[in-house]
Amino acid sequence: MDVLVLSDLFPTPAEPYSGIFVLEQVKALRKLGVNVSVICPTPLAPRLLSFLSRVRQCMTVPQRASFDEIAVEYPRVLAPGGRFFPHYGWLFYLSLRKHLASRIKLQRPDVIHAHTVLPGGYAAALLSREYGVPVVTTMHGSDVRDYPRERREVARATRWALRHVSQHIAVSSEIAAQARLLEPATGQIEVIHNGADHSHFHSMDKSEARNRLGIHSSSPVLLFVGSLLPIKGVDVLLRAFSLLLQQRNVKPILYLVGRGDQLGSLEALARQLGASEYVRFVGAQPYATIPAWLSAADCLILPSHGEGLPTIIPEAMLCRVPIVASRVGGIPEIIEDGRSGLLVPPNDPTALAYAISETLSGGAEQIEQRISFAERFAKANLTWDANAKRTSEVYRRVARSQQSANSVAERARVS
Repeated sequence: MDVLVLSDLFPTPAEPYSGIFVLEQVKALRKLGVNVSVICPTPLAPRLLSFLSRVRQCMTVPQRASFDEIAVEYPRVLAPGGRFFPHYGWLFYLSLRKHLASRIKLQRPDVIHAHTVLPGGYAAALLSREYGVPVVTTMHGSDVRDYPRERREVARATRWALRHVSQHIAVSSEIAAQARLLEPATGQIEVIHNGADHSHFHSMDKSEARNRLGIHSSSPVLLFVGSLLPIKGVDVLLRAFSLLLQQRNVKPILYLVGRGDQLGSLEALARQLGASEYVRFVGAQPYATIPAWLSAADCLILPSHGEGLPTIIPEAMLCRVPIVASRVGGIPEIIEDGRSGLLVPPNDPTALAYAISETLSGGAEQIEQRISFAERFAKANLTWDANAKRTSEVYRRVARSQQSANSVAERARVS
């Protein structure tokens, strides 16, 4: 089976960990014998605007590259923001049409798999109309939960794409429900949870992990991994952490792995709360070191206001680290409160501090039971191999349906 993946979420030589979850899925699909090629549209970067760091970053992206022997093309597209964002799907299609026309005619893929409804799913739906290649779209979260709420025009474009793609994949049941709420006529939806690479994510000795990372303190280590953006609730975590510091004689250390626009304001908040002595902003870390960060931690905390299905949770489960997370998005679908982790309401520093304290103070037997249950669940349900198996079944079903429709149309034409 030949599949053309269309995703503006994919690693580039300049940002090798951007969209790593799509790369991991592609690698798992190839292990199953699916022939996958990848198109990663990249914003057109006019030299006149090279004084902007984002434009300079886009200028460094080559036309072609390879990741783990997977060939990737990076055609340039018009990528509008602000008030022009509702037209992104249409401009995406126009920018890619000529490039993809030759690729489709040459390769004749069985399926186009577009990640995100807008712009990828919208553009793929138009390509499907033109070339008769069926489309599968993966809904990751913000594309159906957040962006359509910001502007009516974005909601309208998203609803069009949801209606005109016959098969969608949602990373959680919550995202599937959001899509149906936004557009009742949405095509068929299959819920397939994100996963983790079990060959890469596994536990290591805590002391060894800390030595590898240069963490020489014997204090409890708390960990956040993710973007420093408002939706991730890191400000709530800092407020909870300041409460925790007041309660405990042995002060924990909080490591924040990630980068984002909130870095400056979060550093200022840590100082304001009197917690900066115990907070470490370590920036984005290489993907290869994340298992060590997880293994070094006494607790992973994900205080988000909204999520699709964050891959850091199955990664943490496989690394046997206790988890405290907000009860939002798809998180309750994979964490059983009290059994494989602790869930708290979003935007509640007091509840978050209590759950973290309970995790740090829990008996060794209780923690062992919790992390062992989580590890078994992740190995059975939350690996990229499991994800790829179900995704490939969707591909085959969609391709068979298209072949059947083509046969009916051909018979009707002949008769």
